[in-house]
Amino acid sequence: MYRLVRFVALAASLAAFSATAQERQVYDLPQGAHPHGVAPAPDGNVWDTVQHQGALGILDPETGKVRQVPLGEGSRPHGVIQGPDGGAWITDGGLNAIVRFDPKTEKTKVWALPEDIGTPISIPELSTATASSGSPGRTESMGGSIPRRAT
Repeated sequence: MYRLVRFVALAASLAAFSATAQERQVYDLPQGAHPHGVAPAPDGNVWDTVQHQGALGILDPETGKVRQVPLGEGSRPHGVIQGPDGGAWITDGGLNAIVRFDPKTEKTKVWALPEDIGTPISIPELSTATASSGSPGRTESMGGSIPRRAT
């Protein structure tokens, strides 16, 4: 009886695993995009940092349509998170900046970081944060500091 219960439990878990595995969807991105960070957008889209093309990628999972928002000359975005304001907050080592993308207006705002404290790291949950005032901050990977710039 014990073997039968173990077999039924194993069969049920395998059936659940295979059902989940069949639900996976893969999306093609533009050639050379080299996505780095990924985050959900508030409208159901998916954001990714298009590191080698200096852009924020926006994927519509319903249609599979992919588009890019350029972040500026020299951009090399790393991490992206959805901030409490619903915007995409991006660490950008190429610009040595924090970049915010507003999904409603599709405008970007760049906060340059001081040159002497290094570049933003690529772990978005640790590298980008916003204060209640909406001004960006970030942690320094080596120094443990959180610089904040006035907006």
